[in-house]
Amino acid sequence: MKKSFKLLAAIAVTSLIVFAGCKTDAGTDSHLKPSANDLTIDGVKITGSEMVSIPAGSVTGSSSNKINGYSGVFSVTGRNLTIPAFQMGAYEVTQRLYKAVMEGDENAVSEPSFCNATSTTYVYSDANEDEKDLRPVENVTWFDAVYFCNKLSEKTGKVPYYVLSEISWGTGVEKGHIISAKVTISSAKGASTGYRLPREAEWEYAARGADPEGKNWNNFFAGKASSTDAIKNKDLDSVGWYWYNTANDGETPDENNLPDSGQKGYGSHRVGLKAPVSESIKLYDMSGNVFEWCYDWQDTITEITPLDGPQTSPGNNRVYCGGSWKDPAHYCSVVRHTNGKPEIHHYYLGFRVCCSVGED
Repeated sequence: MKKSFKLLAAIAVTSLIVFAGCKTDAGTDSHLKPSANDLTIDGVKITGSEMVSIPAGSVTGSSSNKINGYSGVFSVTGRNLTIPAFQMGAYEVTQRLYKAVMEGDENAVSEPSFCNATSTTYVYSDANEDEKDLRPVENVTWFDAVYFCNKLSEKTGKVPYYVLSEISWGTGVEKGHIISAKVTISSAKGASTGYRLPREAEWEYAARGADPEGKNWNNFFAGKASSTDAIKNKDLDSVGWYWYNTANDGETPDENNLPDSGQKGYGSHRVGLKAPVSESIKLYDMSGNVFEWCYDWQDTITEITPLDGPQTSPGNNRVYCGGSWKDPAHYCSVVRHTNGKPEIHHYYLGFRVCCSVGED
């Protein structure tokens, strides 16, 4: 599908967004609206690309940072981290933004997602609820996400954060995906503020409300407390899409009404339909919708693990966080993460971008 991003069309689409709503257990409408802070790609503002400022903070590593018995990156006693201020995407990278950045690249696929406009497997809840390209992008490898970050920097006048070399593009079903590459952090002037993947500590810090003394810090989900780690959990309904509410209008049913392939609402949902982390940290879908790649290697965290996370991984896996529409509730916790090889790509795995501020 090759559509140009014309300004008039963008205005028409975003007008629909403003009036489209989705009922959740909190009774909220869509939070996704055009913003003056949306990024401009090739002369067009892309709805859903706004960045949110996350304040600096210090976290003292302690078992008291466990939630419902789950350990996160701040639960190791003696691992005391100072997190500089940074910016993070208010939303998971949408299919619209991904296409705007990647379209025209002769190697990369610009529309990789399975939960797309034409799918008969991953079906919209409602034609007006799920604008077709405002679902999160998914089916991207970790390498694809890093490559996107550099392309986004270039499109917005920033110096790319990463240096990619020895890139191997897939063939056959892997065509359009990067399946291996050497990735390093650029030392070029200005590169430190380029777009990048969040470090896992930044991701958890933001998902918990960016304030260790705040009321949201010990919420089990991003923006919602829960006293249970049950796989089916109505506490998640107001802030996240997961396995039991994805095809049930965003609400967990009393009965075990499991979604079926092709059922209305089966799949990801438009970003921003649920409540944010907090009134001051307006990040959406940090719990559920799609898992999000982080930069970090997966390995044991100790008291001397730096902010950038483990520097190597025995299994060469990368971390992803937040759970997805395909997962039980406890996978959507702010302190539970999983990992995978950086060349994998799934219909429930996407990412959001962030950038450092004031380092150059």
